[in-house]
Amino acid sequence: MKKLILLLLIFPIASIGQTFEITNGQSMCMVGKGKGQDATINTYADEDYSYALIENIGLVEFQIRVESTTKDFKQFLLKPSNKTVIKLYRNNILYIDALTFEKVEASIEYSNDENKFPPPPAPIECIAVECNGPTTRKLAPVCGCNGVTYANPSVAKCHGIKKYKWGKCEDK
Repeated sequence: MKKLILLLLIFPIASIGQTFEITNGQSMCMVGKGKGQDATINTYADEDYSYALIENIGLVEFQIRVESTTKDFKQFLLKPSNKTVIKLYRNNILYIDALTFEKVEASIEYSNDENKFPPPPAPIECIAVECNGPTTRKLAPVCGCNGVTYANPSVAKCHGIKKYKWGKCEDK
């Protein structure tokens, strides 16, 4: 019996999700900065990559932000009752950002098994938003990463599209 208990301590049967709350519009580092600064523990952080399953268990949407050591970053929105999987490379820093002053509640679980969780979502850079800002009138069509043709890069950026190719999108 003692051997079984020791084995379960060394090799747990299932990974247990960690839950947390964020209030007052704050951001929280989940993993990547190191001992004493991370809100969660990723037991796979020293591997080339791992996966984080993040579930919004609260009532308000929040933002997930992943930064690399080169200061590149990706952002994702997570609506209430939704889950997403984020692929984390070694030395990535994972943040959860509250977008309002309401309480954010989330659960996070880590794995190094790419088949354990569903595939990661598209980053925010390909989700169009309403354009309320000034844009140039020059006609220089670009195809946004969301498959929509914009009059020029200024209009694409105003709609929140950060990646595009020159020219009109092909009809499919």
